[in-house]
Amino acid sequence: MTAPIIAAAAVHGEHDAVEAFRRAGATSPATARPLGALGLDDDSHALARLRRRAVIRPSGPGTWYLDEPSWEAIHRRRSRIGQAVAILLAAIMLIGGVVLISHAGIRPR
Repeated sequence: MTAPIIAAAAVHGEHDAVEAFRRAGATSPATARPLGALGLDDDSHALARLRRRAVIRPSGPGTWYLDEPSWEAIHRRRSRIGQAVAILLAAIMLIGGVVLISHAGIRPR
């Protein structure tokens, strides 16, 4: 149960960081800002993840910006994964229901 909570917190931290860049207008190399000016901690795990995924990119010495297309690509990927998990769970529940009905000797009308 702890792993999903940690994952949710990590995603929430990423969203907060992205929103800080958007609010400051730091969405291109020309509008890049220092992390401190955005109220962000350079040691943040969320920022480290976003840097590894090239969502937060360096522009110059000590300045960073949000690469919106990279963020949108990650967001779309996460949405597709969530949809696939939901479909898988629905299929498992359906199969489980069919198995329960067949073992209980109940026949649908």
